[in-house]
Amino acid sequence: MEDKKINWYLVDIIAKYHTAPLQTISYLIAYGTEIIGIISALLFVGYYIKKDGTQDGFHRYIPYISYTEGLLYTILEILFFISFLLLCITYLKSNKGMKKVLMIIGMSIFITGVLFIAGLEILSSLSIYISIYAFAGTYFWTMFFSALLPIILVIIDFNLRMYGKKWLFSFIRTLFVISSLLAMALDGGHIDGNTIIPTLLFLILPITVYVYYGLKFMCPYCKKGFALKKTGSSIV
Repeated sequence: MEDKKINWYLVDIIAKYHTAPLQTISYLIAYGTEIIGIISALLFVGYYIKKDGTQDGFHRYIPYISYTEGLLYTILEILFFISFLLLCITYLKSNKGMKKVLMIIGMSIFITGVLFIAGLEILSSLSIYISIYAFAGTYFWTMFFSALLPIILVIIDFNLRMYGKKWLFSFIRTLFVISSLLAMALDGGHIDGNTIIPTLLFLILPITVYVYYGLKFMCPYCKKGFALKKTGSSIV
C-alpha cells in the first residue's frame, strides 16, 4: 500500500528499496535520465552561444536538432522505456483480471511497434528502405494509444500512482518540454506541428484521469484526494 507519510524525495525513495525494489529502480532511472537531459540541453545551448549561432562545419548548429536527432535522444527514450517497463512488471504482479489483460494488450502492441521501428532502423543502416507512408497515420495512432493505456493504468493504480506520476512528468519534461523550449528560444519559435498534438495529449489525458480519480476518492471531510479506498460492496 502507498505510504502517505513519505515525502517522496530521493532519499525517501532509496529507503524504500527493500520493500519496493522495482519501483525504486524505475524512479532512479527516470530521475537520472531527466538530469542527463537537462545537462545535455545546457551544454547544447552553451555551445550554440559560444559559436554565436554561426556555421559549424557544413551545417548550421541548432540545439533543438542536436538534442532530438541523434544518439542521445535515443538513449533517453530507451532509459525511460526501461523505467516504465519496471512499473508495468510490478503492475502485472499486483493486479489480475481485466486490469492485467489491458496492461498485457497495451504493452504487447507497444513493444511490437518498438521492435518494428528498430527493424526499420537496422534495414536503413544496411541501405534497405521500406516505405510505410500508406499506413503511417494508422500505425502512429495505434502506437500512441497502446502506449497511453499502460500509462493511465499505472497512474490510477493505488500502489503505483506516485511512481507513475513522477515517471510521466520526468518523461514529458525530458523528451518534450526541453526540446520545445530549445526550439522556441533558439530556432525562431518553431515547433513541429506533427509533435505538438501528441505532446498535449500525453500531458493532458493522464493528468485529467489522475485528477478525476483524485476527486472520486476524495475524503468528504478533510478534502484530501485519493484518501478513500473501496473495501467492499453490498446490494440493496
